[in-house]
Amino acid sequence: MTLDNSSIRFRPACRDDVGTILDIWHEGWWDAHGAVAPDALRRHRARSDTAARIPGILGRAAIAEVDGVAAGFVSVDGNEIVNIYVSRPFRGSGLAPKLLAEGERLIAATGARDCLLWCAAGNERAYRFYLRQGWRDDGVHDHGASTPEGPVPLPCHRMVKEIAGTGAG
Repeated sequence: MTLDNSSIRFRPACRDDVGTILDIWHEGWWDAHGAVAPDALRRHRARSDTAARIPGILGRAAIAEVDGVAAGFVSVDGNEIVNIYVSRPFRGSGLAPKLLAEGERLIAATGARDCLLWCAAGNERAYRFYLRQGWRDDGVHDHGASTPEGPVPLPCHRMVKEIAGTGAG
């Protein structure tokens, strides 16, 4: 399935989206990171752990709906794209570049001139995707992935991209 722009709508995430975000985020995290994340991080990525993190992103997340069905989400914090996940049935449909562009748009609207995201080392599919979307690899760093016990070092590519700020920031 290839999506056209007319079938996709972005809207702010709300409390009614918690269950949908949980399903998409939990499944997507394990698909992308389960084989590359250290045990110290994987043990903090049960469904209940993911559910506990959702309230903190609701005011900074956008849902992508395709013909009325929640197909993915993106969340930002400052100039960072923190999460970008596509529901399994919509992977390969062309939604991911549109979600990434929505995250960039949200950041640009704040007046930021650049944005960043962290791509786990070993997540080759995502890494190649970001490069195709015009992001630049700023090197591999130990990114502190948050857990209730404190940050867990996760080797990640620090991906950066210049954007045109359009906000009043």
